[in-house]
Amino acid sequence: MFLLALGVGWMTAPVWGVFTDRVPETGSWIVPFLQSAWPVGLALLVAALAALVWLTLSRRAAVGATVAAVVVCTATVLVPGALSRVAQKMPEEKDADTVRILSVNTWYHQASDEFLAQTAREMDADIVVLPESSDVQASAVADATDLELLQPVSTRTRGGGTALLVRETWMTEAAAESVADLHLTRHQNPVVELENLTMMGVHTNAPAHSHLVDGWVTEMADLRDWASGVDGPLVMAGDFNSTTAHPELRRLAGRSAEMTDCGGGLFAAPTWPRAGTPSPVPVLRLDHILVRGLMCQDSGVVGVRGSDHAGIWADLRV
Repeated sequence: MFLLALGVGWMTAPVWGVFTDRVPETGSWIVPFLQSAWPVGLALLVAALAALVWLTLSRRAAVGATVAAVVVCTATVLVPGALSRVAQKMPEEKDADTVRILSVNTWYHQASDEFLAQTAREMDADIVVLPESSDVQASAVADATDLELLQPVSTRTRGGGTALLVRETWMTEAAAESVADLHLTRHQNPVVELENLTMMGVHTNAPAHSHLVDGWVTEMADLRDWASGVDGPLVMAGDFNSTTAHPELRRLAGRSAEMTDCGGGLFAAPTWPRAGTPSPVPVLRLDHILVRGLMCQDSGVVGVRGSDHAGIWADLRV
């Protein structure tokens, strides 16, 4: 019964609400971990039910329940990641009313500059966000495309740089004057006011360590407050280090800021980890393109050589 209760509690972690900032700092990472890993709770629940069947029903029923448990437990971990690799696709040709966004965490700027530029060029991206980039890498992408790097990429920490590149022809004098780093997150936080929308590049703290959780909670709240005060169409793209299972992200993408997670959701193709960890497939969707005032027309994920994240893209209708 304990395993059943634990499975139910863990599986329902995404609906607990915002408890993260109420847990003592030493254990504060546990809540976001349990929420992001809710499929493990489902697997635990199924395994506990299978064990209960072995204790109470016939051997034939027990064998069937065990097989079902193995299938479900495997599916909750492996299927989402496998689907994200199978679901990789490049967008189709776009029309003049479509804004195409590409976001790639470059994993401490280890992703191939050439591959990033080729991907942006082939998909005809209008805006590119590169968390964990470098000035050298972002400049190389800009030089190989018709995109303009809006500000020097921060070097204050190894992964602190977030590059924001925009189609050169969109950078009017007014747009250029609006470029800023809002410092709402630990990492570089570039923003620009374009003619048809406001665009922000995002990279937040990762709530995987106790000393970073409070900062993550604060950053998500600050992003939500800022977004709520922006007039007109708004796009926020990058590595939020959050999944839809985290109420902090749902509050940002929910009623208070009225944002839509284009291509996201609890069962969306995960983006991390694709490299650098023992996990054979990605299991979490940490990267998002949040939109307000524009219609999400299409979206997808793309593998990126040298990064532990999949890239994400979205077609937005003006």
